Amino acid sequence: IPLLATRAAAVLEGEAPSDELFAVAGATSAEEALPISDLRGSATFRRELVTVLTRRALHEATSRAGIQLP
Repeated sequence: IPLLATRAAAVLEGEAPSDELFAVAGATSAEEALPISDLRGSATFRRELVTVLTRRALHEATSRAGIQLP
């Protein structure tokens, strides 16, 4: 189920893009997520996926925008 990660967005707002910022945003979005455990994966695994996919998405977005990270 899609979820708007408002706390993670607040972490990013007004900040310069960086690997460290993306790591914090990824961790924050994982805290906001409400995954379930089932046969396909545990809630812990799914939270880790949220962290990784958030960081990847932010890196892709900055790359597409032509922004170089420090």
